[in-house]
Amino acid sequence: MNKIEKLRKQLTSEANKKVADLGKVVEIITELSKLDPDFVRFTVDAGIINRLGEELVARQETALAELIKNAFDADAKSATLIFESTESPGGQLEVIDDGVGMTRQELIDGFMRLASTEKIEQPTSPKYKRKRAGRKGIGRFAVQRLGEELEITTQTLNSNKALRVNIDWSKFSRGKELTSVANRIKEFPKKREGEEGTTLVISKLRESWSEDDIKTVYKNVADLIQPTTLFDKRKTKESLATTQDKLKATEEEPQNADPGFKVVFYRRVDGALHVVASEETEILQHALAVVEGYVDKDGHGYWSVESEKLSISEPILEIGKDRENHKVPFEHLRNIDFIAHYFIHNSSLLPRSVKNTIKKLAAEKGGIRVYRNGFRVRPYGEPDNDWLGLDASTRAREILPPHANSNFFGFVEIIDPEGKQFEETSGRERLVENKAFEELQEFVSRVLKAAVLRVAEVRGKKRTASQKDWEKRNPAERIRDAAARLSQAISTARATAESKADNESKLEEYEELLHTTQQVVADLKVTARVQEDLLQELGMLRVLATLGLVIGEFTHEVKATLYSASLAAKNLVYSLKKGSKELRIAEDLKFNIERFQTYASYFDDAISENTKRELHPQNLRVLVKRFAETITPAASATGIKVEQPQYEGYDLITRPMHSSELSSIFFNLYTNAQKAILRANSKGKILLRAGKDKSRVYVDFADNGDGVPPENAERIFNAFFTTSSPAGRRAKEDDELRGSGLGLKIVKDIVDSYEGNISLVDPPATYRTCFRVEIPRATDKDLEEHAYKIHLS
Repeated sequence: MNKIEKLRKQLTSEANKKVADLGKVVEIITELSKLDPDFVRFTVDAGIINRLGEELVARQETALAELIKNAFDADAKSATLIFESTESPGGQLEVIDDGVGMTRQELIDGFMRLASTEKIEQPTSPKYKRKRAGRKGIGRFAVQRLGEELEITTQTLNSNKALRVNIDWSKFSRGKELTSVANRIKEFPKKREGEEGTTLVISKLRESWSEDDIKTVYKNVADLIQPTTLFDKRKTKESLATTQDKLKATEEEPQNADPGFKVVFYRRVDGALHVVASEETEILQHALAVVEGYVDKDGHGYWSVESEKLSISEPILEIGKDRENHKVPFEHLRNIDFIAHYFIHNSSLLPRSVKNTIKKLAAEKGGIRVYRNGFRVRPYGEPDNDWLGLDASTRAREILPPHANSNFFGFVEIIDPEGKQFEETSGRERLVENKAFEELQEFVSRVLKAAVLRVAEVRGKKRTASQKDWEKRNPAERIRDAAARLSQAISTARATAESKADNESKLEEYEELLHTTQQVVADLKVTARVQEDLLQELGMLRVLATLGLVIGEFTHEVKATLYSASLAAKNLVYSLKKGSKELRIAEDLKFNIERFQTYASYFDDAISENTKRELHPQNLRVLVKRFAETITPAASATGIKVEQPQYEGYDLITRPMHSSELSSIFFNLYTNAQKAILRANSKGKILLRAGKDKSRVYVDFADNGDGVPPENAERIFNAFFTTSSPAGRRAKEDDELRGSGLGLKIVKDIVDSYEGNISLVDPPATYRTCFRVEIPRATDKDLEEHAYKIHLS
């Protein structure tokens, strides 16, 4: 009996069993197909699952973002992610969505089928007609990339059963046929009727998840999120009626009414859930102000504006009667609320880590949406829809503070279950623009503009183009003006007291009070001087920051050019005759280009590190050694010897910080040492020494320049104090910056921000000056959390 006949016999035997082993049947058919004398077929090794998971999804953050996009594509209104024991590999992640779920056949044809064509054939989602966001067919590889085991539970609205499949990715090993790996599917009753959605439980996670990793995923999917549609979460004042008390909607949700998509990340600790990233934590908390308003059942309108950043907390203000003296401000408008989060997309008002994300969201989804009886009414709040005239008002430039649609995330909530005030058009495309709608436009527009003007007033900004009483003054001028007015008030009060005091003791009481007030005036004048110094410092720091950006662009662009120049110089050296004058010149050229390359690489790496928001412990042995190697060629060219760095101990690890900050500290101390050595006119030398004590690590930076006079020892860390000669009138900007007096001030600010210290200490023998920079040592927890990022020498 040959092999084909043997397999046929096995297949017949298995097929005739009362309960056939279908996995065995598939295996036999696969083996038979390989023995076909006339045709050959492709087969698939089971190991392709793990291989594709590693190659298609390189980063865990990308993998998780794909799963969230799949929830969006499944018409989910929300996706909830729960991380448990993920501080190190081996934890668990739940991804829960309330999308349409999958039937048994959809699970087989979709999730369990490689290269599924579903998203190609259906480019929009079935329920809300969303444009598909997920990459085609990558979901299963995303879960494989994240963890070793998967439990997928799914249920549709119309089914009375839920489905569950458990997958152990380790079974997809090389050498097996893909079709031979079976995954058991189970059916069980739903917990509640009317539920739908999918839950993924990913166990034995391959990597740890820090909070920064989680927030990175949130930013990656932010373009799917529709901010401020939080009916049951928004923080409304007690006096504002809540949505749930008023909402008595009876109509069904229109089929094409997309309710929006929310994503919330939690950590589960001891059974309790703690929010890590959500709309509130990642977007709305950065608003400059929150504006709220409502019109009650009698047509009276109220509004308020709050801003923690600007210390604005206005009482609830009533909208006055209109110009025609109606009994109430609004004849037709009743029972509406609105809330808007106000943003100014300005670097000084938004953290750099979220500015671009929020600005992009605002461009795509900014504006004020409208919800009637709980359901979204389009096109209000869509891009290019200016139903409140905010964009038109911004273009008109009568109101000057930013107040376009892209400056707001907000929504109006209309409670009108019987349709007495607001009706949708027959096609449900918009509201009928009746008197109530016109009053709604007027109310919301007026309140938003009033709030924007109040914010501008507090910020000291000009409010309207026609404003006559405004002049731009810096804070120091304002404080001085307040002090002058207060001083004048004291003089007036003193004269009044002297004329009206009926006895000597009463006059003494007045004098004591006036004396106290006069002290306040003196304090205000001191504050004004300090404020002026801070403004000067801020101006110089702005120049330095701009210069830093230029350096970043320069180093990035010049690296490629230097590489070509270095190759050309090497070829030139190899081609010239030994001992010739031309060869010596070419060797000098090669040396200088390589020195330039070292500097460019150092600065490029430092700037690249600075763009990363996550802090991690820094190894001083590595950073000091690298810095010394970088400056040695340039220092040698100017006659300065950089001594071999010295170390006292091996675990010289700082608390979490940016490596670029230490680079800034070292370079500032190095340039100071250079100038001191130049002034001393001596054969210079520099020594770096790293060590530790009980709670801190430190770096000593010593030079043999002209030293620091004792009378300047305390002043050298002050802003604008410098021992350099002033730059001449024709000096270039970089010459001016070298003597700005901000170098050591910047160093001290960096060190202070980490609760460290910088001071002058006794220098080693043969040296004149020694700065000691001390930073708190990394704790055991720091080392445990960031062990994979600490590069030990």
